[in-house]
Amino acid sequence: MLDFRALGWKVKATRCATRWRYRRLVFPGWEFYANAGAEGTLFDLLPNAVVFMDEPTAIEAEQEHWWEKVVQRHEQSLVGKPATPEDIYLPPDEWNALFARLPGGSLEH
Repeated sequence: MLDFRALGWKVKATRCATRWRYRRLVFPGWEFYANAGAEGTLFDLLPNAVVFMDEPTAIEAEQEHWWEKVVQRHEQSLVGKPATPEDIYLPPDEWNALFARLPGGSLEH
């Protein structure tokens, strides 16, 4: 016969340990690192997606500035090598190459 009190204690202790580990791993901005090291992108999960880029000239003008800001903030964060900006985001040249292969188009106002 099972001793449910002992089993309940074990489950409770395991839950507490899991909560403690979870709190240590979760920090503000963790969602940006959730896909670090992933081999694919969202577009690999949606192979038939049609993608339209709104204001491509405005995006192109800001792309390098945005990427420099991402790299700078990464260096300031002291996260280091476990997750580099290239592990988290597509660099501008990779983004442009990916977008060029996707079905869809661009909208300029």
